[in-house]
Amino acid sequence: MYEKILVAIDHSEISARALEAARGLASLSHGEVWVLHLREREVMGKTGLLTSTESSDEASAEVTAAVEALTQAGIKAHGVVRDTVFGYAARETRVGPRFGLAGLSRPVDLAFRGS
Repeated sequence: MYEKILVAIDHSEISARALEAARGLASLSHGEVWVLHLREREVMGKTGLLTSTESSDEASAEVTAAVEALTQAGIKAHGVVRDTVFGYAARETRVGPRFGLAGLSRPVDLAFRGS
């Protein structure tokens, strides 16, 4: 049914529900889950420097915790943290017929977004 499931998470309560739904579907279909967190960065004026209120460590910790929880539940799981420009997160996780993500060998079959 679903071989690869993508779950985009943030720091919201909805992310936990999305992860649980993905875990359930992966368990039923013997699929694997890819956990994605997009660290939004804002362009600072004329300098073009990118800044974020979230550190790389904070972003990685959330993904690592999600992957560990899925793995403990017997689900094959992977984690990805990517930087994106503020306001473009929804565009980064847009779902088409078969959504692809850099780093995956092939597109995913189903995608969830935390918020």
